Amino acid sequence: MGGGADIKIAENVLEIRNTNVDENVIYRTEDGIYRDIDGKEGTIESPIKIKPVLGENIVLEDYGKVNDYNLTRNDILILTHVKNIWQGWCGEGYRTFVTRTDGTIWDVTGVPEMILDLNEDSYIKGDVNEDTEVDISDLRMILQNVCGKIKLTERQEQSADVTEDGTVDLQDLRRVLQFVSGKTTEL
Repeated sequence: MGGGADIKIAENVLEIRNTNVDENVIYRTEDGIYRDIDGKEGTIESPIKIKPVLGENIVLEDYGKVNDYNLTRNDILILTHVKNIWQGWCGEGYRTFVTRTDGTIWDVTGVPEMILDLNEDSYIKGDVNEDTEVDISDLRMILQNVCGKIKLTERQEQSADVTEDGTVDLQDLRRVLQFVSGKTTEL
């Protein structure tokens, strides 16, 4: 048999990873914060470093604020307020993109370049929380609005009104539920 007993490091752990930065193990819990193996959150003086993209010298630095990271390349700060990072194929090869907390999308493969501003009179139908995905979080916000628990902003109402009838109501909630559950592919 060999191995030792399993050790629980924290409640509600969503992700455990070897960062490949300083060879430390980090984890992320449901609150969205990354912590080191001792449970310490990142700070300005000592951020948690996350290597999100293989084959590049790009590192996200978590200072203890959910989905608001600094992006460094070769230990040089190149972009602040990064919310998400991903790679995609674009004609000439894989490129690295980030979404910032202000709703802009940047290509950071070379010199950072803003390629899209999601705030420029455009929106994604059903994407109430404006994270570029229509998912259960958006459904929850529409439900809370319909029940009077929260008040959506004008822009959020525009996204939530998927029936485009001028009101956010049960019909919008049903349509987003069908989309999120996979019963329909269009909003």
